[in-house]
Amino acid sequence: LILTHPPGIFNPLCNHYKMTDLRGGIFGQRLRGPWLRSVLVAVLVALCTALMPLRAIADDMAATLRLADERMAQNDFHRALQYYKQVADALGGATCHDERLECLKALYGCSEACFRINDYSASLDYLLMAEEQLQADNSLPSGRLNANYAALYVIIASQTGKNDFFRNVIEHGMEGFEQSLREQDTASCYRTFCDIAAAASVLEAYNAITPAVKRMRSLAKTTNDWRIH
Repeated sequence: LILTHPPGIFNPLCNHYKMTDLRGGIFGQRLRGPWLRSVLVAVLVALCTALMPLRAIADDMAATLRLADERMAQNDFHRALQYYKQVADALGGATCHDERLECLKALYGCSEACFRINDYSASLDYLLMAEEQLQADNSLPSGRLNANYAALYVIIASQTGKNDFFRNVIEHGMEGFEQSLREQDTASCYRTFCDIAAAASVLEAYNAITPAVKRMRSLAKTTNDWRIH
């Protein structure tokens, strides 16, 4: 931040030391004086020290999510949900992008765990919370959001038999599939493809998923994730 801010922010400092220009950053050619350099180095060190705990928090979140993912793989969905919630509950205190990213992953995990224990209402609630985070920061990954919406629509469609809900499966599923491809989230790609293929079969609307079929044929040559999803 210090290195890239325009010179105007340092005008009081320049005036005090009779300096006229800081172009080129704080290490520009006109920066002179060992005392001033030592002060600026100290500021940089302080900033780096302040950022280290933030990195540590994000690392702790990631470690907890790995435990949750392991429980999901073992079909221990209730225990996985507990781990996911530990991270999701920290969302209000997330202060940097890395922390918000881990919290978003936790919200996705909570939704998926609730889905697997047939608590569809809670699954939807977590998705709505995730969507709020994406609206606040569109740099966060969104593939799993639409993938999970598609999965919920599969349940609604199968229980009601209404074609409109099967169309919603394809709409959200195709969007989630493309987003997951861009985000290199192959697990979500495979799960979503299964949902849109089932919906297309019911509607006999195979042309609607032709782009996904072509992409899936290419993807299947590069990964075997389909074996576990």
